[in-house]
Amino acid sequence: MTSFTEKQRFTQWWLWALLIAALVIPLSATLIQSRAADSGITGTDIAIGSLFPLLILVFFLIMHLRTQINETGIRYRFIPVHGKEQHIQWNEVEKVYTRTYSPLKEYGGWGIRKGFGKTGKAYNISGNKGIQVELKDGKRVLIGTCKTSEVDEVLKALVQQKVISAKMTQP
Repeated sequence: MTSFTEKQRFTQWWLWALLIAALVIPLSATLIQSRAADSGITGTDIAIGSLFPLLILVFFLIMHLRTQINETGIRYRFIPVHGKEQHIQWNEVEKVYTRTYSPLKEYGGWGIRKGFGKTGKAYNISGNKGIQVELKDGKRVLIGTCKTSEVDEVLKALVQQKVISAKMTQP
């Protein structure tokens, strides 16, 4: 069986620094202010004020992009955003290939993004490499990957097995 599986997480140090700072700085300021005798800040106030930044931090901890390519098509899921796995069957695909792209210029960043112009939708965690899928209905989906050479090998194997045609894998 020819298949590719990848699980990506947010690993950018600067993102985690921002998320932790968004939790620590307000919490520290509140704790310092609460030490003043007349502040009126209670432990409950501190807990409630910390809850939202903590929930965002936990959200990013569990968030990941799972991608699978096999004989049936391409499956992807941006957890916890997608309730269920998304599946693109090969008979829906006009073209599929790996490419380098500009996350900021083409899609405005990382995550689940609607691109500018006719670029379509992107599901990406990090980096600037992706699996470009052009559908027969004209829609485009880009799925970020850190393993373009492995994707290319699987696509080549699927062509050799006559699951997909060679013209589908050419940009």
